[in-house]
Amino acid sequence: MNIQVEELIYTANFGIKGLTEFGYSFEDMITGQKAIPAEGSQFNILLEGEVKGEKLNGKFEAIDYMRVRNDGGFELSLFGTITVEEGIKIAWSASGTALPNPETGQMFLNEEIKMFTNNKKYNWVNNMLFWGRGVANLATQELEVKVYKP
Repeated sequence: MNIQVEELIYTANFGIKGLTEFGYSFEDMITGQKAIPAEGSQFNILLEGEVKGEKLNGKFEAIDYMRVRNDGGFELSLFGTITVEEGIKIAWSASGTALPNPETGQMFLNEEIKMFTNNKKYNWVNNMLFWGRGVANLATQELEVKVYKP
């Protein structure tokens, strides 16, 4: 199934700035030194970076409450804020999946994104669903996601 996209809203580039582990090491996961536990694992990941586009530009901060399934798949649950150049804040949330590619060391990200603000200049984002497609490199801890309006 292909999802039609109409318009690129922004490109987000960000990195991992903090990490909470719950008994299984993130380092072990990305290096493959220890197998993912049978029950899977969770990591709370602090992300920071920026968004750039024709309609949105600014700073991006979020936390991903990421679940790692024992089959190697990832379930993403993110909550954060975009602070645009004028200092206006936009609430941001996303859910989705990430699928690792062992050959490249990258993960392909698919996200359903929602945003909200009471600011009149940016309230066009309210009640709209956006789609994010991107790539994460866990070794370098860098991510890029392109966000589209369907």
